[in-house]
Amino acid sequence: MIFQSLLTTKLSKKRINEILILKNSYWKYGMYSQKKWFNKNSKSKDYHNLMISNNKVVGYTFLANRKFEIILKNKKIFKKQYLLFQTLIISKKFRNYLNLSKFMKFNNYKIKKQKKLSFLLCKKDKIKMYKLFNWRNINKGIFTVSDHKNHLYGLIYNDTSKLSLKCKKMVFHYYT
Repeated sequence: MIFQSLLTTKLSKKRINEILILKNSYWKYGMYSQKKWFNKNSKSKDYHNLMISNNKVVGYTFLANRKFEIILKNKKIFKKQYLLFQTLIISKKFRNYLNLSKFMKFNNYKIKKQKKLSFLLCKKDKIKMYKLFNWRNINKGIFTVSDHKNHLYGLIYNDTSKLSLKCKKMVFHYYT
């Protein structure tokens, strides 16, 4: 198993197509829709983490460079960069705890290397899995997502300065 992290600008058309096929194996919206989503949401400085077996993408995570606003208890507001963790998917053939563990450790390593907080949205049934890899729940009353429907749970990773504990509100921007 090989793990790779590439910026959008470094992805070949072949790799992009493999990512889209893998995504469509789980989220069955069709290849046209997958490509449209990819082109709309992938910016040049976003990261695409790949798990590769026999030179084929069998696992994928999208780490998007985005901004969030922090409102402290004294109402001071400031903006910071974060990594939006999206689209964790592993091919059915490779879906087991060992591969998941290796891939999540790789993702966490890449997040720490960027020295940024990472944020994700997930359904309740996925929380326990992310917690195995040191992701932490954020209270629903503390965070909002400005440009995305949010009926999901928020988790963070690499909150080294404990911002989530010091703030009154965190406003994540999903697309911008």
